[in-house]
Amino acid sequence: MPPPDLVIWPENASDIDPFVNPDAGRVIDRAVDALGRPILVGAVLGEDAAT
Repeated sequence: MPPPDLVIWPENASDIDPFVNPDAGRVIDRAVDALGRPILVGAVLGEDAAT
């Protein structure tokens, strides 16, 4: 089966802000690297990140 063109993780797939928490960001980065495809991740962002 061919890999998908795009992976979409639904809302709140990451309940840790990957922009603030480097560990969460690295987990998402590893998933992108493993798939070799773009990933759209729904994440709970800190209050400042939403502005």
